[in-house]
Amino acid sequence: MAYYPYIYATASVLTVQADQSGSGYQSSDVLFAPATSIAFTDATKSLTFQHLPVKVIVNLKNGDGVSAAEVQGATVEFINQRCYASFDCTTGVVTPALPGSSTLTPNTLPTPASGCQKSVQALLVPCQMQGNQFNKVTIGNDSFTIPRQVQPMQT
Repeated sequence: MAYYPYIYATASVLTVQADQSGSGYQSSDVLFAPATSIAFTDATKSLTFQHLPVKVIVNLKNGDGVSAAEVQGATVEFINQRCYASFDCTTGVVTPALPGSSTLTPNTLPTPASGCQKSVQALLVPCQMQGNQFNKVTIGNDSFTIPRQVQPMQT
């Protein structure tokens, strides 16, 4: 088996950075390859790595009364997250965590997806988010959550 970074070869906790807007994104990535028998003389064998964190991309585009400029200035956050989860360092299996109380700041992609004004990405630990708010987008003074938060009616 192999890991990147190597520090995870004996660890049992997968950790991601809460602030991934800069180098925290790259620091949150962990790669794992299962044990494979490779002879010193066998040049055809290779290791197949997988990412242990989950990569999530959010693409935003204008519409429904929201301008392209407003979308470009939007703030995206991943809410109710955990920054750590248990994993088996021999198999690479991550135990899905329950929702947490951390808010993660994603990394903004330099070029948005086609037809979008803003795209962000984050590496998250696997988490059971069913029935929990997951993502928060703030445009100006308005915030929207996914799944959608029920707002009280204005009187």
